[in-house]
Amino acid sequence: MEGLPLAAKLYISIVTVTAVLLTTLFIATQSAPSGEHIALAVVLCAFEFLAGYFPIRYGRNTKIYINLHTSVVFASVLVLPPGLALIVAGLGTLLAHITRHRQADESVFNTGHSIVQTAIAGGILAAGGWNFDALSIERPDLLALLLAAAAAMYVYDAVSIALIVGFSSRSTPLAVLRNIMTGFYNVETLLQLAIGVLGAVIADAQPFALPLLLLPAWAAYQSSERHVQLREQSLVLEHQAFHDPLTGLPNRALFMDRLRHALTRARRDDVCTAVLFMDLDRFKFVNDSLGHDAGDALLKLVAARLLEQLRPGDTVARHGGDEFTILLENIGGDAEAARVADRIAHGLQQPFSLRGHQLDVRCSIGIASTTTERLQPEELLHDADTALYRAKSTGKAHYEIFDARMGSEASDRILIESDLRLALERHEFRLYYQSEVNLRTRRIQAVEALVRWEHPQRGLVPPLEFIGLAEEIGLIVPLGRWILTEGCRQ
Repeated sequence: MEGLPLAAKLYISIVTVTAVLLTTLFIATQSAPSGEHIALAVVLCAFEFLAGYFPIRYGRNTKIYINLHTSVVFASVLVLPPGLALIVAGLGTLLAHITRHRQADESVFNTGHSIVQTAIAGGILAAGGWNFDALSIERPDLLALLLAAAAAMYVYDAVSIALIVGFSSRSTPLAVLRNIMTGFYNVETLLQLAIGVLGAVIADAQPFALPLLLLPAWAAYQSSERHVQLREQSLVLEHQAFHDPLTGLPNRALFMDRLRHALTRARRDDVCTAVLFMDLDRFKFVNDSLGHDAGDALLKLVAARLLEQLRPGDTVARHGGDEFTILLENIGGDAEAARVADRIAHGLQQPFSLRGHQLDVRCSIGIASTTTERLQPEELLHDADTALYRAKSTGKAHYEIFDARMGSEASDRILIESDLRLALERHEFRLYYQSEVNLRTRRIQAVEALVRWEHPQRGLVPPLEFIGLAEEIGLIVPLGRWILTEGCRQ
């Protein structure tokens, strides 16, 4: 019982001691059971074991189940002397818990609970003159006695469960009881009591027909297991659809959905929401030098460390490759987002141990928030991406906060990139030559070819403004080939 609150331990002890005393009392005060009753008890004990060992799960929560325990116990109470019914309830429950490797405290409590529940119903029937040798409810008084025993089992079961759950958790027993009574418990218990009466009728009239009840129970069990399997498969597929398979983080689709809801809350509550777009610097070097497996392992380590740096309510997602996006809700503007970025960068600077290497990982981060009045998910993410590009183009390993100037620069860059792709086809590049003079002989001994871009609207564009961009978009090799060809031709 380690780990349980004192109140829960005390209640389990009370139930257990009560069960032992009641069993002793009923067995001592009753005459020896007949052979027919013993045989029937063995069958019902087997039923009780099977009911506990093969629970019927149902609903969206696959941990909710019916084990038909109440049905078997009520049938036992109606057709067996109380002492023998107690043994059936206790032994069958205990064997089921042992074979399913339940925890000791759970096994002890449920065994004692079954015995006390059975003793209460059996005591009511015995006190009312119930005939355990021949089941009969033809007289109104006998029907009332049966209903009284069923009601007692119902009430005790609900109250006892409320007490143990309440004592074992932060809820109060009264709150737990309220939830029990307003849930599916009522329908389930009434159904089990009705099945118990049916089982008792069959046991009294044709006990050899009792095994036939196993067929619908087994069919219900198989159906529930199939439902659970399909539900679990559905949950796996749902998780795979919205999470990155490598890191387990949310993927872009789930991130955008959460961002959309976060922006809705930001508009409603007038609070600030920020997006951080992060990229690992020199990640390509790790992939090229240590291999893609090492790169994947590093991404997992980075994902785990990012989660350590954030609040429980924040979202970190893998956007793709070595890019991560982070959603910060209800923050104090750009200044707080910048502090988070600093904390992330500092956390990643602690070396990663990977395959015998100590890797120092740096990152660049772009920050965009709703302070810019950008309240569309795609726009906010694009702004963060633009700020990330600025961070990487101005030295890497730091963060940049998006502003309106970056937006215009990004638009200009898109236009330049589009024009640059067409510049080769339109023959807009020009070669200029710079002489190399030998100072001793005062003769030209070589020339250096310098490329310039003669843009139709911008005029002569210097190389510093387009060579880096040509490298990024994959035009540097075709441009170099053109320079060699044109230089040789001239």
